[in-house]
Amino acid sequence: MCRIVYPIVPDRERTRDIVQDVYLSLWRKRDTLNIHSTWEGYIYRACVLRALDEVRRKKSHSSKLEMVRQNTVVTHNPIEEGMRARALERDIAEAIEQLGEPTRTIFVLKRFSQLKNREIAQQLDISIKTVEKHMTKALKWMREALKAYLND
Repeated sequence: MCRIVYPIVPDRERTRDIVQDVYLSLWRKRDTLNIHSTWEGYIYRACVLRALDEVRRKKSHSSKLEMVRQNTVVTHNPIEEGMRARALERDIAEAIEQLGEPTRTIFVLKRFSQLKNREIAQQLDISIKTVEKHMTKALKWMREALKAYLND
């Protein structure tokens, strides 16, 4: 069986492990197995499928690792980081200032005062749906205004 699995998973140790896992799994399920083909054909297919699972798992793991590597930003310049943080703070403040009056007030109460929609609605004597509408509008505007930072 190792000769069948090795071309799929070209690692001798991993090949042996896969074949051994198949045999162990079949042994554990021996009482409930219902084989409709030959025993050799069944083992052959089980080994090939287990090897393909291993390839998929390894490929998935390596692609996830590559995505993490691509999305990880490594900066070693604290001055540049500080300048970037100040620029972001300035752009956030400008974006908030550009919001219309009821939307700006609701956004500030929600994000900076940490009030719930119900509390904002009671404080401003408006409905909760109105608060939700203004928050949706504000968040859409903030995403658009700060998209340069979101894409980095």
